[in-house]
Amino acid sequence: MKKSLLLYISLVFTSVSFAQVSQVADLNPGAVGSNAIPELTINGNLIISTWNAAWSATEIWSYNGTNAPTKLTQIDPSLIPGRYVHLLAGFNGKLYFTYGNPSGGYGEGLWEYDFVNAPTKILDSDPSAAEMGYSTINFNNKMYFACSDPTNGMELWTYDGVNTPTLAHDLHPSGSSSPSAFTLFQSKIYFGANDGTISYLYEYDGVNTPTVITNNLYYYGKPFPVNNNKLYFTRRTNNLTFSECVHEFDGTTVTLLNLPNVGEGLDYRSTEINSAHFGVLYFSVTEWATGQWKYWEYDFTNPAGPAIYPLHQAASHNNEVYFYHNGDSFGKELWKYNGTNATRLTDLNPTGDLNYVSNAYLYQNKIYFGASDEVTGTELWVYDPSFVGLNESMLNSINVYPNPANSFLSIDADQVIEKVSILDLNGAIVQRESTNKFSIETLTSGMYILKVETTDDIVTKRFTKN
Repeated sequence: MKKSLLLYISLVFTSVSFAQVSQVADLNPGAVGSNAIPELTINGNLIISTWNAAWSATEIWSYNGTNAPTKLTQIDPSLIPGRYVHLLAGFNGKLYFTYGNPSGGYGEGLWEYDFVNAPTKILDSDPSAAEMGYSTINFNNKMYFACSDPTNGMELWTYDGVNTPTLAHDLHPSGSSSPSAFTLFQSKIYFGANDGTISYLYEYDGVNTPTVITNNLYYYGKPFPVNNNKLYFTRRTNNLTFSECVHEFDGTTVTLLNLPNVGEGLDYRSTEINSAHFGVLYFSVTEWATGQWKYWEYDFTNPAGPAIYPLHQAASHNNEVYFYHNGDSFGKELWKYNGTNATRLTDLNPTGDLNYVSNAYLYQNKIYFGASDEVTGTELWVYDPSFVGLNESMLNSINVYPNPANSFLSIDADQVIEKVSILDLNGAIVQRESTNKFSIETLTSGMYILKVETTDDIVTKRFTKN
């Protein structure tokens, strides 16, 4: 998808330096890419999953932040074409995963890998079916997860890292309760499960039988957001009309939030609470008639309204939130937000979207993400906030004027300019220069991308030819 000019208003002077953004590795050389996703951290190493298109299978890599990523060949499913690995959790310094079942779903048992010896299958509760759920949590030196067996269906299981995993509780004796969305809150586990008709929010202390907090829960696989020592979730107040409302739980009482603006006059359904940052709740709703997602925010003081930034898949670091956003003429890029101002951090692909395949992930005080520059395909990239000073210095050292321009364009730079390229919005180079002042009279009117390469960096700027 090429970048839209619809939102091009005041961003003419926006520029990006790549001093603090770099590709970690090209794990699948070529234009296809590896579709790298930073998954979790174990023993100080970042665990990365990639999709190998040639084998139609997943590969798992380990990265220590310094050396090149290493493929964990012992669990390489490319040896079994058509299979894939679903990473479940890190627990007691080991990696837990399941192989994809050829018939669909997560199956082939629960596997344990200590990064030294070959992986071991520690549980195969139902060899004939896809038995593993996709949600886990570590609590009080145990790992809890959803698992299915022929007798109990999909229920809550536990593993202490030593003994054979066991069924913890059968919440729906006549079927499957399918527990998921495990969330740690006030030293207890909260999760969603169902009885085949109605879904419930459960509270579990790891010892006693889980307790129902409320019913008619509408939940997804990811954890419930927690903000100011309160848990937030969506509950259907009328299970017949599927009218979902946002609720909060303080550990004792469930309270319906007053969000009169959400869906007012429209038929909005499938409300999903995404995150909570800076004392603001971010959520999304789907308009039932069109299926269109809309992002909303609520600051607990003013009525809910459209969210300026969709902080639904974000990583937090030093009081800033990192997220991807398709918010201006640059297309889908990496941004950061401090609760007041938002800054675009990347423009890796001047002629299209980054095509993110993963959330931003914090590792060793850096932000890792999957992105495509349309040269190497979708690979693993990193943003280093510690280079902010150098980046801002570089941006300030380059000035392009006039903008808009008629006949000539000038560049003031503190560093030596090695190459200047002008690209149209399709990415084609329409003019090359090697000086800091040149004619643009041959260009037709419109917006262009100016790419300035110095001895130390690359900076891109938009400019308009009148």
